[in-house]
Amino acid sequence: MINVPQLRFPEFQDAYKEHKLSELLSRYSENNKDEEYGIDDILSLSYEHGIVDRKELLEDTYSKVNHKNYIKTRFNDFIFGKSISTNYPYGLFKVNNFRDGLLSSLYFTFKTSENVSPTYLDKYFSHQNRANNFLKKLVLVGDRYITADSKYILSAKIFVPLKNEQEKVASFLTIIETKIKQFTKKEELLQQYKKGVMQKIFNQKIRFKKDDGSEFPEWQKKSIGEVFKQRIEKNAENLELLSVTMRDGVKKREDISTKNNSSENKNNYLRVYKNDIVYNSMRMWQGASGVSHYNGIVSPAYTVLKGNDENSSLFFAYYFKIQKNIHIFQRNSQGLTSDTWNLKYPQLAKIKLTCPHKDEQIKIADFLSSIDSKIEKVQNQLQLTKEFKKGLLQRMFV
Repeated sequence: MINVPQLRFPEFQDAYKEHKLSELLSRYSENNKDEEYGIDDILSLSYEHGIVDRKELLEDTYSKVNHKNYIKTRFNDFIFGKSISTNYPYGLFKVNNFRDGLLSSLYFTFKTSENVSPTYLDKYFSHQNRANNFLKKLVLVGDRYITADSKYILSAKIFVPLKNEQEKVASFLTIIETKIKQFTKKEELLQQYKKGVMQKIFNQKIRFKKDDGSEFPEWQKKSIGEVFKQRIEKNAENLELLSVTMRDGVKKREDISTKNNSSENKNNYLRVYKNDIVYNSMRMWQGASGVSHYNGIVSPAYTVLKGNDENSSLFFAYYFKIQKNIHIFQRNSQGLTSDTWNLKYPQLAKIKLTCPHKDEQIKIADFLSSIDSKIEKVQNQLQLTKEFKKGLLQRMFV
């Protein structure tokens, strides 16, 4: 086995050494009979966020919890959780970089030795395949929990560098993770801002003005059928295959699915032109609609709407997404249960919405599109940083 990583800081030359985990970790279990910690100090383990307050994950009242039976954990302990999750079916290692507190006895708590950085071990086991391949030979998987022996786990071996290199690797990866958190928070704030400003715009608490500063006309009620006609054009099977998502609207199928649809018979597929609105009649009440930026075709399960020259399709793509209109679409969908609710074009066309003049529609759509552009930029930065981190986790460890 090669005992140096593919990617390494140039000032380090020493070979990585193989260690049993027992040389790096020591198991301890300290009960809370002295009630050093109370119910509010109960912590839990999340594969995404590490050690967190339990109440952030579970909205229980702790009415049946006896905190005296919990075990203590200290800051920088190394923790093994025996719960089964989709990403980590053999359990999960995480450092407690949160605070002192209590954990369920389902967890193993370890102290780290002086020759290892707990944060380095945390990064080592945060690589999903590495952690799963390491643990699957050491535990037994039940229906909900894992049967594990701490001594057996500690007998397993890993390669680690000297501590000064561990700390530099851990510090560098922590910087990357901080950047990911910053991008994630920035996206959340932009999404919140967009949601809030959309509500005010469509409730007419915010009004746009003409370029000369004068007021636009008052909003008027229109039926959707006055704005959009159903487009039913077929036999265009050589065009780009499109699909509709609830989050991102109309997307190229190849961008959201790896399934090869080249052999499908597409004679009955519906043609879509740029600026058409496409919606899923079974999921319109959940927001499955969007304006198309492409020429293409969609499954006949979708409905295609062709707008007229007096209105902005992009405006209505946003308008259809607000919660008030989602509820209207739900009320007008036909079917006995939510699994069968269906909003066909004849029902949709009868729905009346209060709409602004086309010029104001365009201003609103341009404004919301500018926010979406900022969100997309942050999402791309976030995705690239996550991919960069993934590559580092693969190449900076042995």
